[in-house]
Amino acid sequence: MTGPLMCFKSGSFEKVTRMAEARVKARIWVDMALRLGNSAGRFGAVLHKGDDDSGGVLVVLRVRDGLNVLSQVRTAEGQPAWMRATGAGAVDQEAAARWQRFLVRRGTSSSKESPEEAT
Repeated sequence: MTGPLMCFKSGSFEKVTRMAEARVKARIWVDMALRLGNSAGRFGAVLHKGDDDSGGVLVVLRVRDGLNVLSQVRTAEGQPAWMRATGAGAVDQEAAARWQRFLVRRGTSSSKESPEEAT
């Protein structure tokens, strides 16, 4: 829906404040994703545990030629989406670890460092 939400009240239209979208807690979402993967023969593990309620989710996928690191983001419309944090191509274990350290550190501080500096 685009534009403000309006409600007819007392003979005129008034702008209505939208309620925040209910979101699943991070721990519940991760547990669900791991169980779904396990039931399909695609096993996963938690590499780093942050806040159970509102923590971010970072996924490291093992692909044919290395690893892909996906970071959970929101689109301009507020919908959940995935972004390849490491770019289009696969990376090696050390590059994936640098991205993990960078994203964990970024989530807990206002650091402006780059993934290459996250040692």
